[in-house]
Amino acid sequence: MLTKLFQLLFAKLGGISGSHPVLVIMLTSWVTFAMFFGLINLRLTANPVELWSSPTSRSRQELNYFNERFGPFYRTAQVFLTFNLDSFENDEGVIYGPAFRIEALQELIKLEDAIFAIGEDDGGVTLKDVCYAPLRQRGGDVNVEQCVSMSASSYLPDRHNINNVTYLENIQNCINNHYGFGCLSSWGGGAEPDLVFGGFDTGNIFSANTLLLNFPIANFLLQEDLEPALEWESKFIDLLHDYRYNRREDLKRSDNVTVNFATERSIEDEIQRVSEAEAVPIAISYVLMFIYVTLALGNIRSLKTWFIDSKIMVALGSIVIVLVAIFCAMGALGYANVTLTLLAINVIPFFILSVGIDNVFLMVNTLHDIQSNLKSFDDYKEDFSFEKKRRFVFEKMMGSVGPSIFMSSVTQITCFAIGSLANFPAVVTFAIFASVSLAFLFVFQVTTVVALLSIDYKRASNNRLDLFCCIQKKTLDDENPLHSETPYKGITQRLMEPYSKFLLDWRVKIVVVILFMGMMSASIMLVPQLEIGLDQELALPPDSYVYQYLQAVSNLIRMGPPIYFVVKGGLDYTNPEHQNVICGGQLCHTDSLFTQIFLASQYSDITSISKSSNSWLDDFIDWTNLYGACCQYDINNGEFCPSEVVSVNCSSCEIPRSSYANGLLRPHREAFEKYIPFFLQDPPTEMCSKAGLASYSSAVNYILDSNGRATVHDTNFMAYLTPLSISKDYINAVDYGYRIAADITEAIQSHTGVNVEVFPYSLFFIYYEQYLTMWADTFASIGYCLIGAMFLNLIASGFNILTTFAVMFNVILVVVNMMGVMYIWNIPLNAVSCVNLIVSIGISVEFCSHIAYAYAIGEGSNKVEDAIQKVGATIITGITFTNIPVVVLAFSYTEIIEVFFFRMFLSLVILGLLHGMIFFPVLLSYLDSLKRK
Repeated sequence: MLTKLFQLLFAKLGGISGSHPVLVIMLTSWVTFAMFFGLINLRLTANPVELWSSPTSRSRQELNYFNERFGPFYRTAQVFLTFNLDSFENDEGVIYGPAFRIEALQELIKLEDAIFAIGEDDGGVTLKDVCYAPLRQRGGDVNVEQCVSMSASSYLPDRHNINNVTYLENIQNCINNHYGFGCLSSWGGGAEPDLVFGGFDTGNIFSANTLLLNFPIANFLLQEDLEPALEWESKFIDLLHDYRYNRREDLKRSDNVTVNFATERSIEDEIQRVSEAEAVPIAISYVLMFIYVTLALGNIRSLKTWFIDSKIMVALGSIVIVLVAIFCAMGALGYANVTLTLLAINVIPFFILSVGIDNVFLMVNTLHDIQSNLKSFDDYKEDFSFEKKRRFVFEKMMGSVGPSIFMSSVTQITCFAIGSLANFPAVVTFAIFASVSLAFLFVFQVTTVVALLSIDYKRASNNRLDLFCCIQKKTLDDENPLHSETPYKGITQRLMEPYSKFLLDWRVKIVVVILFMGMMSASIMLVPQLEIGLDQELALPPDSYVYQYLQAVSNLIRMGPPIYFVVKGGLDYTNPEHQNVICGGQLCHTDSLFTQIFLASQYSDITSISKSSNSWLDDFIDWTNLYGACCQYDINNGEFCPSEVVSVNCSSCEIPRSSYANGLLRPHREAFEKYIPFFLQDPPTEMCSKAGLASYSSAVNYILDSNGRATVHDTNFMAYLTPLSISKDYINAVDYGYRIAADITEAIQSHTGVNVEVFPYSLFFIYYEQYLTMWADTFASIGYCLIGAMFLNLIASGFNILTTFAVMFNVILVVVNMMGVMYIWNIPLNAVSCVNLIVSIGISVEFCSHIAYAYAIGEGSNKVEDAIQKVGATIITGITFTNIPVVVLAFSYTEIIEVFFFRMFLSLVILGLLHGMIFFPVLLSYLDSLKRK
């Protein structure tokens, strides 16, 4: 009953569109015109944070919390200088790597000076305007010496006059203790050895062949505040390109050095550049697709009848309608303020074109079938006028194909709509874009495409030439395919009859079942072995300087990124019992925050923590115990005096001790409240290296009361991770970061009874947190899509359980085999491949829904065979061959297109064809036999 209703509704729609084509085209063009205005508001993004992290995810919320309390983590500009020089041996028999040669250090300092000078000649933004400078908080103008910069040059007493005799001893002393005498930089801190040397064997830093330059840049939340930093980073990139390619006479690169570099803006810039460059191969594939559709859509009988039989205008119009549907979707998303990505804009048309052109092939082939069998319809009359005949033909055509087009379109729209519930913004916008595009495409195809076919039908009936419709060719009626009772059939159509008989032979069916069940079993075994993740190098071409920089990071650096353990407000840091759950010194708990992070660093191969946290609390306690070396106050007003100041007005602080543990070490409550601001304002010196300005000024949030007493709220503790090279390393670091933070939270709450939370924060958490639940999210998304597709197929088929089961089982097989192919072809499971698996549900429905519908409405004992003969050619010439131009993506600039779109889309088309044209008819025939029994 429901099937009949669908047939009636689409027949009426087909009759209206076929009878009034010009009116229909005008109405849909008005809709298009209205939607195109939305393009004005369309927003595009290449921001990695917006692309790959959900605003509601835990890591994104914790990122926002960290930024609000401590300010955003500084931006980075980094350079690797790798030297192709020989190692050498000093007088004591110690072998040093190329990075320790004087000429290597001189090359480093030459480049470092050029970077310091950026913007000085042209009066633009300079390093001191944008650098991260903790000493800036002391007020006054910032000079470049106060900017944090980490390099081996800070280990030299005079960087411009290197002493050949003592320089190695100076460097070695600073490697052993970078906070020691002669090692502190002018910005108030020491350069971590593992951040200034690279390319050495584990545990032997003296074999290094690489020197690093690190420039932290001040970061801000508002885009307008970032403009100076973005300008300086752009100049930095230009300078390094000039240095790399020897474009400047005053900055010649030595022949024996390889340079790699990047800034915070580099990845976003490269993604933008590459996305624009990808338009070339994608445009080529679209042109090839158009050429194929133009040639294949018409049933060309001979050169003599070429322009009568061809459907170039229909092909061109159909492709334009697909593109219009995509632009209408973009306009609608512009109205809705949905941000899109260039990646989605480049790739979505492939999928939409394959679906759209398949439906056009189905309409054209059905139109020919109906025209050749007009006399078989009881309600057809020979004396119909042309207009009545045209209305009749298009009613029958849309009544026949409309329900199956509706079923496949709604199924695909539902799959993408469910995909938009994912936790990945790039996937969400991709899915929304696809579903809205498919919705517009469906509306345009059942109206505008039908109108175009109606106009073309009238042209062909009047023997007018395609493209040159003003020219009418005088031919006999039986030469015109629309006048002949046996119109010309293409090669594919003629092959369907012998193919269907061969496929449904009982011996062939047994072989088919065995082969496909074997494929499914093999895929099921391979699925658990799929890798999870998305290496960021895949988004960049191998010739990109950022790609080469990321390779250098993976291969040369021996320390990973910093990780912060943030303790939310709630603890009373003046209370020794609360201090004990944080600190790592005497009387501190064995499961304190500091101790747990230290223990984790002892198992770095498991936890990914390589270097234990620095503790502002322990350093503050030590600072208060260094009488005469650190704490000073102004005798005139009691205000803070920096420990570096020598003045008769500055006197050492008398810090009363707590009664806790007989006054051992800990300052009294009031002393803690009074002197913690002093500690956080005190710049470190060689006499007072524990001073906290350089290391902790942004790590402790406190509020002063009316008496100038401080109450500490949120604080953070920084540690370093091991080098992270591949996705697996990053995912493990995120996993153990959360585990360690959970253990610390539990310990603090059990000891203090205060509901305080500790969470980990590092820059990459927002990208890799999603992979902790990747399997569950993937199966949930696929499961929801399958359930939605099942109900829609059940409704559209008139609650035909047999065909619905056959379609869904076939779809499940395609998805399982797709995951098996992913393992074989080294395609990891991530947000992008998850979307493609959802796409595979929609495409596989497209491959089998037309046969399923033809079977459901068929009659007689050979329904499966008849269904293959009726729509099999459409599946091959429409959806399959239309996607052949996807091979052009194999020559894409980036691996992310080649891997996730060429490999996966090609695999999907092949698997869809094999399952739709081989396994599905066999399965349907078995189920049909069971039904008959």
